[in-house]
Amino acid sequence: MFRYFGALILVVIAALISGIAGTRGSVQLSLSRQVVAADNVKAPVLDSATLALVESYDQHVLESMEAEHFPGAAVVIVKDGAVIFSKGYGVRDLSTRDSVNEHTVFRLASLSKGFASVLAGILVKDELFQWDDPVQSHLSDFRLRSPEYTKTLTIRHVLSHTTGLPRQTFSNLIEAGDSYTAARNRLPEVRMTHAPGVIYNYQNVAYSLIGEIAEKTAGRRFEELLYRRIFLPLGMTDAGAGYANLMLDPSNIAKPHKIEKQAYKRIDIKPNYYEVSPAAGVNASISDMGKWLLFLLGNYPEVLDKETLDTLYSKQIAVPLAESNHRSYPNATEAWYGLGWRGVKSNGKPVIHHGGYVNGYRTEIAFLPSENIGIAVLTNAPSWFINSASSRFLSMYWGLPNEKS
Repeated sequence: MFRYFGALILVVIAALISGIAGTRGSVQLSLSRQVVAADNVKAPVLDSATLALVESYDQHVLESMEAEHFPGAAVVIVKDGAVIFSKGYGVRDLSTRDSVNEHTVFRLASLSKGFASVLAGILVKDELFQWDDPVQSHLSDFRLRSPEYTKTLTIRHVLSHTTGLPRQTFSNLIEAGDSYTAARNRLPEVRMTHAPGVIYNYQNVAYSLIGEIAEKTAGRRFEELLYRRIFLPLGMTDAGAGYANLMLDPSNIAKPHKIEKQAYKRIDIKPNYYEVSPAAGVNASISDMGKWLLFLLGNYPEVLDKETLDTLYSKQIAVPLAESNHRSYPNATEAWYGLGWRGVKSNGKPVIHHGGYVNGYRTEIAFLPSENIGIAVLTNAPSWFINSASSRFLSMYWGLPNEKS
């Protein structure tokens, strides 16, 4: 059960600082493979090829952990409207050895961008704003260095990383502990590299303008909008956003780790990137990610219709294939960025995907809308395994030889 509103009273002071959305359930389910149908979708009978696929991938994860000794991971695979595999691996914390399970919560890092863009799509359907609205039409105090570019920068540019700002503008300030507001208000200092809409340059601070726009037009905090419009209707009972949300129930959190002197070491959870919540502020379990994947593949049209989802996935700007985000995908021929989502044509099929890294957490998601299959992988440490976790799965699915990243 969600405990959002009951917990709200207990954490109101923290909420004023960081904001919360959703809380985590405490029920632990079996780690074994299970078939769970989406609403109104009959659970499929798994054929031998699909069973072999999930068994092979399970073995790949186990072998990777044995080889690299990374602390923990969680994997979910969905196909034809159902969760066909969901499992936790390893431990939440090397110092305690508590096991990862399906309700263990991880920071999603930049997988959060997909949640922000979906929320934007919902608000577009509500006619609160449109993709090509100028940012300044909703945030009257917004400024860039160029008055012309200030007027022409749109919501579409923000969500596709085509703002004209240099790559990762002021992410260094967020790393240093500055607030989003402080970083955002310094954007007029930055010399633009291009006009908006011309070139792809990945952002965290500028991307988070969508959170401000959502709050301004919908009249609620961004974190609460995620809860009301996404987590609650999808039944994502462990999901939330913000540092206060993560720390509300620390009993089943995957703790972050780093590699030091060729060994993994536990590190502290840092709140820095929760300042840019639309870019990196969502927390979720692998159980939640199964429901999220089912939604992204069109199984919950009452939350958002397929046409809008397709808009989010469609190419807004071409991205070089040489980028590490795309090069591990088998037989890749084209790459792009949509609205909060990466895309790559792999083995002749469009794959929608994203990766994330923050504070020792490393995450991946990938799915094929045309074939109704997808995977999400969450880990609490960097590793070679996670760098190609989704592309390796697709190679297995297509029966292709593994292509090293």
